[in-house]
Amino acid sequence: MAFIKKFFKFFAKLFLILGIIVLVAVAGVTIYYLVTLESAEDYLPEDFLLYVKIDSLKNIYNNVLDLKAADVIFSSGDLRSVYTALLEYRSNQFANNEFLKMLIELQASVIIHDDYSMTLALDPGALSLVTRNFGLINTFFKLDGVNLTTIQKGTLVLYKFAAGPTDNFYFSMANNLLFLSTKEENIEQLYRNKTSHKNLNSNKSLAAIKGKIEKKGLIELYASTPKLLENLFKNSPEMRPVLDRITFNELCLLSFYVSNDELRLGIYTEMDAKDDTLKTFMDYTPSSTGIIRYLPDDANIVTSLNIKSLKDLYAVMLVFQGKSLADTVEQAEGASKLLLSGASFDDLVFNWTGEEMGAFVTGNEIDPVIFVKIKDRSKLNLALKKLADSALLDQRAALVNDIPMARIEFPGLIRAIVDSFVKGIDLPYFIISDDFILFSMNPELLSKAILKYRSNKVITATVNYKTVTKDLPTNANIFSYFDLTRTLPPLIERGSMPANLLGLYEAGAMNIYFNKNELRVYINAYGIAGNKTKMLPGYPKEIVGGTKTDVLLVDVSGSGVGKLVYVDSENNLVIQDFSGNKSMAKLDGDCTLLPVRGNAGMQEIFTWARSGTIWKFNGSAAAIKPFPQNTTFQNSFSPVEVDNNLLFYSRSENRLTLFPKTGGQETPLVENLEHEVLAAPSYLNGYIAYYPKSLEPQVFLVNRSGKRAEGWPVDAASVSFCSPQIIRNANGQMRVMFLTQSGMLHLWELDGRDAPGFPVDLEGTYFTDPVMVRANSRGQDAIAVLADNGIMTIVDQYGTIVIQKSIRDSGDKQSKLVKYDIDRDGIDEIFVYGARNFIIGLDNRLEMLPGFPLPGARKPVFANLYGNSIPEMLVAGFDNRLYGYELNK
Repeated sequence: MAFIKKFFKFFAKLFLILGIIVLVAVAGVTIYYLVTLESAEDYLPEDFLLYVKIDSLKNIYNNVLDLKAADVIFSSGDLRSVYTALLEYRSNQFANNEFLKMLIELQASVIIHDDYSMTLALDPGALSLVTRNFGLINTFFKLDGVNLTTIQKGTLVLYKFAAGPTDNFYFSMANNLLFLSTKEENIEQLYRNKTSHKNLNSNKSLAAIKGKIEKKGLIELYASTPKLLENLFKNSPEMRPVLDRITFNELCLLSFYVSNDELRLGIYTEMDAKDDTLKTFMDYTPSSTGIIRYLPDDANIVTSLNIKSLKDLYAVMLVFQGKSLADTVEQAEGASKLLLSGASFDDLVFNWTGEEMGAFVTGNEIDPVIFVKIKDRSKLNLALKKLADSALLDQRAALVNDIPMARIEFPGLIRAIVDSFVKGIDLPYFIISDDFILFSMNPELLSKAILKYRSNKVITATVNYKTVTKDLPTNANIFSYFDLTRTLPPLIERGSMPANLLGLYEAGAMNIYFNKNELRVYINAYGIAGNKTKMLPGYPKEIVGGTKTDVLLVDVSGSGVGKLVYVDSENNLVIQDFSGNKSMAKLDGDCTLLPVRGNAGMQEIFTWARSGTIWKFNGSAAAIKPFPQNTTFQNSFSPVEVDNNLLFYSRSENRLTLFPKTGGQETPLVENLEHEVLAAPSYLNGYIAYYPKSLEPQVFLVNRSGKRAEGWPVDAASVSFCSPQIIRNANGQMRVMFLTQSGMLHLWELDGRDAPGFPVDLEGTYFTDPVMVRANSRGQDAIAVLADNGIMTIVDQYGTIVIQKSIRDSGDKQSKLVKYDIDRDGIDEIFVYGARNFIIGLDNRLEMLPGFPLPGARKPVFANLYGNSIPEMLVAGFDNRLYGYELNK
C-alpha cells in the first residue's frame, strides 16, 4: 500500500513539473509571438492603385463559393472560361472540405500596383510560428511539377515558386506575415518600405478616410479616386463638367458585403468644390426624405432629391452647361411677364418650390409620377392663378375615381427647365396633396396614389421597404428605392444581366449624402422573399450540341429518378443523367418527343418524325423491337396518348388512326374526314375531342371506338388555332373547352349543350390554348386565356370574367400556357413560355411571382429533384442552356 502511495506521489510531481514546463513554454511562445507581431501596413507601399483589406479569407470563401450572383456574371460569353472553372471547382471534393476552410482562416491584405501587378500579405496568426521556417517545411513536402528555389539577397531571403515557364510567384516571411507577389522587386520593396517608413501608415489620404464607414463588409477596399472615376464615367462625357469642378481625396473607401440573400456597399471620400455656385449648392444639410410617407405601396422605383432649393440646383446645372442663372432668368423674365400678366420667373418656378423633389413609377407602368414639395402654398396659388388667367391651366381637366385634378400647359420657358430634369412631361395632369404637388401624364396614376395614401396603403408600411432601409441613414441628398419582387420596370431589358441580378437582389435602396467636405454612398439590396425563386447551384448548364425540342424529365427506369431527354441540333436523341452521363441514338430527320406510361412505373420514350417513322427507346437510347416502324402519319399533329395506343392523323388516308404502343398494325378511328385535323385532339376517360379546320368550324366528340357522342358535332363561332380540350372540374364533371381565333370561349357539356354562362365573347385575337386552373382555396376552377396582345383573362366556371390584366411581353403567336401548384396550397400558378427567352410566372391574381421573369424558353418541367418540400423547375432556353430553379412564392 505504501508503495502505491509513493508511486502516485512520484507521478503527481512528474505531471506537475511537466505541466509547469508546458505552461512556461506556451507562455514563452506566446510572448515571443506577441513581441514579434507585425502589421502588414508597416510593409505595404503608400502608393497603389487598389488596396483591399480582408479580415477573414474563410468568410470570403464561404460567401462566394456558391454565390448565385457569380453564376449570373460569369455565365456571360466573355467570362465563360471563368464560370466553367468555378463549376468544376464546386463539384470537386475539396470545395467544401472543412480542413481546407480551417487553413484559410486568416487575415489578408492585397495591393494592386499601378502596373497591375499584385502583392498579397497574409497573416496566419499563431500558425505563423510553424511557417516561419519554410525551408524546413520544404524538406518534408515536395510538389510534383513545382520548382521551388531560394533567392538570397543580403539578409533578405526570397522564395521563387515556378509552376511552369511563365507562372512564377515570389514569397517571403517576416515574423507572422507571409508575402506573395507576381514580381520579385515588389517583395524587395516591402522591406525597404519598412525601413524607410514609406508605407501605408504614412499615407495621409488613407489616414483621412480610414474608419469613416461603419464596418459591415467582407472587405474594406481603398481605391484611387481619380482612376476609379475615370473608369466609371469614361463613357459619360456629360459627367466631365461635374468632375472638373470638384477636387477629391486621392483615395476613396469602399466597404463591401455580398451573399445569396444580401448585398451591401458603402463608399466614402473627401471632396471640395472649386466653383462658388457649386459650393453654395453643397453647403446644405438635408433632412429626412418626406415624400416617402405619401407614396403608394406598389411604387417599385423611387428617386428623391433633397436640396437647398430648386433655384440653387438649376444654377448648378446651368454652370455645367457653361451658362449663368442670372443671364438665363433675365432672358426669360421679359417673356414671362408679357405672357403671364406680369408674373416673374421666380413667381412661376422658384418662390413656391421646397427642398424636395423626385419621381416614382408603379408596377408595369411606363409613365412616372413627378413630385415637388410645396414651400409656400400662397405663392403656389398665385402661380396657378397666373397660369389660369393665361389659359395655360385647365382647372377641371379630369375626374378619375372621384378625384378631381387639373391639367397644365407649360410655357416654353418653364418646359425648358422641366426638360432639364425629366423628358417627355408635356401637358401633365397634377394634383395637390398636403405638402406636395404631383404631376403625371397619366391621371389614373395620380388618383390611385391619392386613394392609397388616404387608406394608408403606403410604401412605409411594406415589409420590403422596412427591410432595405433599416440600416440606412435617415437623411440623404439623393435617395433611391426599388422593389422588383413583382415585376421589372419597362426600362430594364428582360433576360439581361442587370435583370438577372435584380432577380437575386430584387429590393434595395441607395442613400447618397454630400456636403462641401465629403461624399457618402450607402447601398443595401436584398433577396426579399427569403424563400424565393432562386437559380439552383451549378445552373445554367450548357446543352452541348443544342436542342431542337423541349428538355423533358423522364423516369426511364421506374426508380423515381428522372433523366433529361431531348433531341439535339444534329437529330440525336439524348438521354442524360444529372452527372452528365449520356446515351445517344441517331434519328432520321426532325422528331417530336413523347414520353408515355410503361410497365412497372417506368416511362418509355417515343420519337415521331414528320416523315411518318416512329421509334421507341429504352433508358439507354437503344431502339426497342419492332421499332422503328414506318407509318402513314406524315405531317400529323404530335401524337396523343390514348390508353395503350397513340392517336395520329393520316393525311394520305384522311383519317384519325390509333397505333399500338407495342408496335404493329394501325387501326382507323375516324375515317373519311371532310377536313384536315391540324390541332392535336384531346383524350380523357374514353372520350376524344377533335377539330377539323374549315370555314364552317365544328368540334367533334367521339368515344374510344370512334362513335360520335350524342349531340355532337357542335358549331364553333369561328376558325381556331387552338385544340379542343376535355377537362374535368373539381366536382368530377367532364366538359369540352374550345377557344376560337376571334376570342369566343366555348364550354360544352358532354351532351353538346352550352355550359351555363358560355360562350364568353373576349376581345382580341387568340393563338394560345387556354388552360383550366384551380383558382382559389375553395377548389373552384377557372379558365386562363391569353390574347396575342398580352391581355390575360381569368374566366370562372360560370362564364364570369374574374380578372383581366395586361402581362408585358407575354403576347405572341408562339406563347403557350402551363399550370403548376408550386406551393401545394391547392391554387395553381400560371407560366407563360415559348415566345421569348424568358419564362413568366403568375399567381392567381395575375401578379408576377417573385423573381420572374426568368431565363428559359421551352416548356418547363416541374419536379422535386432533392426530395424536399421545395419544387424545382427545369427549362431549356433558346440560347442552348438548361436553367434550373428552386421555386417559392
